[in-house]
Amino acid sequence: MHDHWRDVTGTLEALVYVLKNVDPDGLELRFIDEPDNSYTIKNVSDLSRLLLSKAPKSAKCSMMLGLGDLIDKLIPPREGKGSSATRRISLLKVGRTEKRGTNIYIMTNGMWAAPDTDAALNLCGVDDMIRTLIGRLEKAGQHRGYVTLQFIRFGHDPTAKKRLRHLDNNIIEARGWDIVDHRYWRGAVKPMMIGALDEDNYPSEDSDDG
Repeated sequence: MHDHWRDVTGTLEALVYVLKNVDPDGLELRFIDEPDNSYTIKNVSDLSRLLLSKAPKSAKCSMMLGLGDLIDKLIPPREGKGSSATRRISLLKVGRTEKRGTNIYIMTNGMWAAPDTDAALNLCGVDDMIRTLIGRLEKAGQHRGYVTLQFIRFGHDPTAKKRLRHLDNNIIEARGWDIVDHRYWRGAVKPMMIGALDEDNYPSEDSDDG
């Protein structure tokens, strides 16, 4: 993501500008390589200063491990229905009512560290983490929109595109649990904000970057 950091910064600044009034406590920003740390962002200036010191240094990250850590914080294993552990934790947390839920925005180039596998398309375990999240949401008695995952892609790697399209279009579990959406960073901000929450009005576009 190092090569795309300026674009990542601009995209996050646009989201913060649009959403800064949604949550009076500010937006919560987390980085996949340090999921235990969170940063409260209340304006674009705060975000810009933070991102200057957070440019990634490695070429790839373990999205599976990072996403798994966040899911464990959001809904820990073996928590039952109605548990207080179903709190809102995200890479970029947007405060919403319980009815609308929380959208987790994941800025990524899709070029994740991949464990060995014989699968035709190596999803790096991210699909397993999504299924884990769906299972825990069902067990906790939550509705589909309580937590959604919005992947925002940077770069044009063909495998990365296939991964994100597969996660968007093929990870649909029982009861219609389609909680994933993906967008290219140059797309419109509004579908980027609510694509995973509003399946009908903002379908994903595979031709988003030409």
